[in-house]
Amino acid sequence: MFCNARKDMRILLIDPPFQKFMGFSKYYIPLGLLYLAAELKKRGHEVWVYDADYNPQGKSLDFLDKMEHYSLYVEGLVNSKHPVWAEVQEVIKSFKPDVVGISIISTKFISGMKIAEIAKKLGVKRVICGGVHVSICPDEVLANKNVDSIVVGEGERVFEDALTSSMVMSSRIKDLDNLAFPSRESLYNLSGYKPSDMGMIISSRGCPFSCSFCCSEAIWGRRVIFRSVDNIIKEIISVKNEYGTKDFYFADDSFTCNKNRTLEFCDKVSGLDITWSCLTRADLLDDEVVSAMKKSGCRMVKMGLESGSQKVLGIMNKRTRKEDVIRASNILHRHTLNWTAYFMVGTPGE
Repeated sequence: MFCNARKDMRILLIDPPFQKFMGFSKYYIPLGLLYLAAELKKRGHEVWVYDADYNPQGKSLDFLDKMEHYSLYVEGLVNSKHPVWAEVQEVIKSFKPDVVGISIISTKFISGMKIAEIAKKLGVKRVICGGVHVSICPDEVLANKNVDSIVVGEGERVFEDALTSSMVMSSRIKDLDNLAFPSRESLYNLSGYKPSDMGMIISSRGCPFSCSFCCSEAIWGRRVIFRSVDNIIKEIISVKNEYGTKDFYFADDSFTCNKNRTLEFCDKVSGLDITWSCLTRADLLDDEVVSAMKKSGCRMVKMGLESGSQKVLGIMNKRTRKEDVIRASNILHRHTLNWTAYFMVGTPGE
C-alpha cells in the first residue's frame, strides 16, 4: 500500500491489446491516457503511455474482417506465450513502474485484467484501473484480485487519490482549457508513430443526446463541456509544428452540436493549411455549417445513421428521421464534402 504517495513515482499507463491479436492496425492514440499523463507529469511523476494495441505493421481491414478473425483474439487471451503478452511483459520490466494504470473499455475488459495479472506477477506495487467500463461496472473490476483501486469518471484530477483509496469518484471537469494538452511525447515507441497518428483531438466531452445503444449518457449525463476554439487551435498548431501533422480527426461524440462554435472553429482553422474530419449527426448539419466546414479544410464527415427504419430509430431513441438523413446527404453532396455512414444491425425489436 502507498501510505504517503510520493511525487516522483514511475507510472506506466496502458491501453490493453485487442485488434493487435487479429493482425489489424489501429488508427488512433489513447487520448484519455495522454491527458492523464500530462497532468501527472505536471505533478512531478515520470510517466510512459504504452498502447499495447498499436500495430503499425498491421493490416487495414473492415468490421466484417474483424468478426471473422475474432477467434484469434480469444485464442490470444489464454495463450500466455503469445508475442503480444511477451511485449507487455518486456515493457513493464524495462520501465520498472511503481504504478500501472489500465484504461478499460468493455471490449478490452479481459485483456485489461490479464495486464493487471502480469503487472502483479512482475512486482508492481499498485494497479489502478479506469475508463468507460470501469465507470459503468466498477464492482466487476474492483472484484479482481490483481486490481488495487479504480477511478470512476475523469481521472486527471483524482488519479493520485487512487494510490491510497480503493475507489475514487470524479466529478465533471468544467474547465477543460486548464488541462495540459495530451502528452503525445510520453508514448512508448514514439518514433514508430506516423504524423497522421498524432492528429486525433477531442474538443468537447459529453453528448446532449441519449441514444439507447450508447454509454455517453451514463458517463457524462447529457451535458456537454466544451473547450474554447482558441484552445483547440493552439493544440492543432502545437501538434503540426512538433510532429508535422496536417490531417486531424475530432473524436467528439457530436462535433457540430453547437452551431455557433462550429462556425467560429471553421473561421479560425481556415488559415492553418490542414485538413480535418469529424463525427456528427444528420440533424446537426445545414447549408451554412457544411459550407463553412468545406471551406475550412474539412475532408470527411462521419455520421451515425444506425438504421433506415423509422421504427428501429425510435427503439434506439435516436431522435432523427429518415428525412433528416436525406436532407443532410443532399447538402453534403451539394458542397462536394465526402461523408460516410455508420449502421447498426441486430437491434432488439428490429
